Amino acid sequence: MTIDFNKSAGANRESVTPKTGSAEWFNALGLKPTLPTTINPFDIEPAKAELSVHEEAIKEMVAKSRAFKITDDESNSMAVQMGLQAKKLAKRIKEAGADKTKEHRLFTGAVRNLVKVYTDMLEDIETGLKGKFRVYSRLKEIKQKEDERKLQEANRKLQAEINRDAKKKKIDPVQFPEVALPQKQAPTRTEEGSASIRKEWTWDKENYDFSKIPDEYKMIDGPAINKAIKAAVRNIPGIRIFQDGVPVWRT
Repeated sequence: MTIDFNKSAGANRESVTPKTGSAEWFNALGLKPTLPTTINPFDIEPAKAELSVHEEAIKEMVAKSRAFKITDDESNSMAVQMGLQAKKLAKRIKEAGADKTKEHRLFTGAVRNLVKVYTDMLEDIETGLKGKFRVYSRLKEIKQKEDERKLQEANRKLQAEINRDAKKKKIDPVQFPEVALPQKQAPTRTEEGSASIRKEWTWDKENYDFSKIPDEYKMIDGPAINKAIKAAVRNIPGIRIFQDGVPVWRT
């Protein structure tokens, strides 16, 4: 006997069979779907539990290394062995930590790169417009000083004329106060915020006389000196170049 499931379910032959695993599929079987357990990718506890197994051994190694004394060749070899053991364990722990944060670092790096694409363009806009704003503010300042100079000159001429007239009339002349325009420019205010020019002391980084600069303001270029030494330079006036012992432990 052939059973027509579509007919028995009261559906026509165009009905679509529920997709396996879908809510309709579970309902057809009279089951409730089981929701997957949500895992917090930023939960530190699993990594903490895995790495903490080294804690007691590391504390013991720390105590031994602090109390250890090198007195002969045998103890010297033992110190090197202990140091290399610590170095190897540190490497393993770093690798374990890096492995657990790899996906997060890749995700973080990708997001930062994506964000940087847009912020770089926006910062270029801000930098460019700030430059134009600065130039315009400087031009306004120059014009303001020129207007002030003209106003003061006109005031002096008027005062001189008043003085001559008062001398003829043998009376005390009226003294006009010095005229000065506001020195500080008013901020430019918009719906987004405001912009202004703040005066700050600085120095010309392109034009200076190095021979006249006091010694306390001269700085040694350490990276350049290190680069020269690596290039086999052994004589730099004023600097002592020498060989020093640097411990190198290889595993």
